[in-house]
Amino acid sequence: MQKAQLQPSDLHCTALMRACTKGGDPATAMRVFAEVAEPSAMVFAAAISTCGAAGDWEIALDILSAMEDAELNPDLVSFNAALAACHRAVKSKPALRLLEEIRRRELQPDVVSYSTVISACEEGRRWLQALRLLSSMGQVKVPPNVVTYSAAISACEKGRQWERALQLISEMRGSGVEPNVVSHASVLSACEKAQQWHWALHYWAQLQLAGVRMNRVTYSAAIGAAGIGKHWDASVRLLAEMWARRVMPDVRNYTLALSTLEQARQWQLAVHLLLQMRQRKLKPDLICHSIVKRARFAGRLGRRSSR
Repeated sequence: MQKAQLQPSDLHCTALMRACTKGGDPATAMRVFAEVAEPSAMVFAAAISTCGAAGDWEIALDILSAMEDAELNPDLVSFNAALAACHRAVKSKPALRLLEEIRRRELQPDVVSYSTVISACEEGRRWLQALRLLSSMGQVKVPPNVVTYSAAISACEKGRQWERALQLISEMRGSGVEPNVVSHASVLSACEKAQQWHWALHYWAQLQLAGVRMNRVTYSAAIGAAGIGKHWDASVRLLAEMWARRVMPDVRNYTLALSTLEQARQWQLAVHLLLQMRQRKLKPDLICHSIVKRARFAGRLGRRSSR
């Protein structure tokens, strides 16, 4: 970014814009920007950051162009803010083009740049592109961090690439980056969505042995995998374990367990879980009631056919 003398008004405007953005009021931040007659590079960067927080990717790119019109060269921070806007808007193609523009300007993308673009590819279900970007980081000597790896694993999850997800988690550990709960949840979900329930439960068992603390998302994936494998007892056990470990289940966790019980025609247990939800101050939705109703109906049919 070109050096320019900062006036107090520039500092004031930048601080005000950042405060508005942080307070969830990007519209006011952009009105402040619009009132600045000749924005400095700092004010431009703050405006792009506001767009990044709001996901207004097209405006972010327009402001980048306006910087050049004002003969101010955007720096890596400004580009990363524009990348964040593309990510929030799930616009992987503009994000990829921005990354190429950063390289063309010889600004050297950092781990934030790569992580943001990989996350955009993840949301855009471009898992192969995400993996290519991850691989290219080694060539430019930018080591991936936990966010980068987790985004790539999540991209594999959305693309139902469960084997690649397992490979990435292994590669992650091998490079000295410790997986977090997001990484683990994505691996479990990748196996679950690919109907690889045995791999999901095997991975879950490994996490349990390692003492990894789980959250609702990881439990949801494990309960779903147990359902696919028709292990209704494991689904109920996992739900009970959540309460025991103070990982408060939500309606989704119960819905997955109820679906498993419906498939197994365990209507008595399904009714029990529905009552448990009410006792625990969880409001069953229409899906929960419908599952229990179908389970009870199937149970009656089963009793009649056995007579």
